[in-house]
Amino acid sequence: MFEVHEERIGAELVVSIAGELDPSTAPYLHDRIYELELDDVSLELVTADLSELDFLDSAGIGTLVELRERTVSGGCRLRLVNVRPAQLRIFRITGLIDALGVEVPR
Repeated sequence: MFEVHEERIGAELVVSIAGELDPSTAPYLHDRIYELELDDVSLELVTADLSELDFLDSAGIGTLVELRERTVSGGCRLRLVNVRPAQLRIFRITGLIDALGVEVPR
């Protein structure tokens, strides 16, 4: 099952994404992205928590890029946290670590 939850904590919006982000679920996340109130001037940071994201393919990556574009156009910063090793490898291969604000474990 694919789920997206949002929680506002001060100037941060945490978007938790769970399940498989693929061609069948990416349109749902796309719609949710455009429902987010990212133009709120008090919002500074959007954090996408991927700790429960089991699968990610190119459709999912494209949707995360949309989230970045929407976040930046709203005047916020995006970061991706709790990225699993297989997903981190994908972000490295595609060169999206910095663009998506992927938090790399040390």
